[in-house]
Amino acid sequence: MNEELYECPKCGKKALYAEYPDEYEVWLKCRECDYFRGMSKAEWHKLKNSPNLEKKLLKNYLEETKEEKSGEKETGHVCRGCKKSFERKDMGPFGFFCKKCWYKFLIVVFVIMVVISYMVWMMFI
Repeated sequence: MNEELYECPKCGKKALYAEYPDEYEVWLKCRECDYFRGMSKAEWHKLKNSPNLEKKLLKNYLEETKEEKSGEKETGHVCRGCKKSFERKDMGPFGFFCKKCWYKFLIVVFVIMVVISYMVWMMFI
C-alpha cells in the first residue's frame, strides 16, 4: 500500500499519514511522535484538496494546543498546605499557599512567639 506522507504539525517530520478505519472517518497519525487527530471523511477530503494542507494542519494543531494550555491555566493553583486548588485571587503571599493556610500558618507562628516570650519572661523572674 503506497500512502502519502505529510509533515507532522507536532514534530515537523514527514511522517504523518491518513488511516481510514471505516467509510465515514479518517485518522491522522504520525509515525514519529504521538500526534493523532480524528475527523470525518468529508472534512478530510475538503482539507486534503485545499492548497497549503500542511499549513492548515499546523494552524489547527496550534489552536488545539493553545486551548488545552489555556484550560490548564484556568484551573488554578494547588496549595502546598491543604493540596486544594485555588484561584489567583485567593493566593497568599509568595504564591505557594492559599489564604486560609497562610492565615493558619501566621496564627501558629504567633502562638509560638507568645509561648517563647512567656518562657523567656519566666526565666528572668
